[in-house]
Parts: sequence; C-alpha cells; structure tokens
Amino acid sequence: MIHVAVIVGSYGPFAIGMILGIVTLILTIIATKKNRKTFSRKLEELTIVMNYLLL
Repeated sequence: MIHVAVIVGSYGPFAIGMILGIVTLILTIIATKKNRKTFSRKLEELTIVMNYLLL
C-alpha cells in the first residue's frame, strides 16, 4: 500500500503544473491591450513557478 501511495503522490506536482498551465492560457486569452502590462508580469511569474514544478 505504501508503494502505491508514493507513486500516486508523485503525480501531485504534475497536476499543479497542469492547473497553472491552464490558468496561464486563460490569462493569455483574456489579455487585452489595456491590461496586457499587468498580465505580462503575472504570466512571467506563473511560467517560472511551472518550470520549477515540472523540473
């Protein structure tokens, strides 16, 4: 049982990375010229966090 829990638990960072990826895509889609500067910084931060999670 512990073996299965470790294997399933190791997928956690991938799931969080997937959720952050979807959020990043949504922010990219809804960005307009007015709010692009604000979203740009947030998108950079989310991308950095996703890279740390998936490496």
